[in-house]
Amino acid sequence: MGMAFAPVGFGVGVVVATSILNEVADRSVATDIAGNWMVVMVFGAVLFLPGIVFALFGASMLWSRTGTVTAILGLVLLSLPPLLFAAAGIEEAVGPQRDPYSPSWTARLSLSAALVYALPFVALVHGNAFATWTVWAGRAARR
Repeated sequence: MGMAFAPVGFGVGVVVATSILNEVADRSVATDIAGNWMVVMVFGAVLFLPGIVFALFGASMLWSRTGTVTAILGLVLLSLPPLLFAAAGIEEAVGPQRDPYSPSWTARLSLSAALVYALPFVALVHGNAFATWTVWAGRAARR
């Protein structure tokens, strides 16, 4: 059930990270990364809602096969937005240069900054994979 709330925790962590990185790190890169996280989590948070609902509903019924399947479906749905966000950040870093005068809500990151940007999203996917394996293994052990 904890992985269902991980995106919410990440969203709160982004606000804290933005304030810390703004004070102690290289301002240009750190604030660009934190700013990209902030934009993605504000506008992408709605993508996490179906996964959160399915994961919580399934976790409340883990004793049944339907609950296990629903929880696993929720965890898979919770893995899709972070994969999308990480891939989009890296694709933007290695893709063609955009017009520097065109308006944009996010900064263009270098490849190394894009990899740092993608790390929390990869961690969310790994956490969901581990939780999925745990739910599946727990179901197999109860048979």
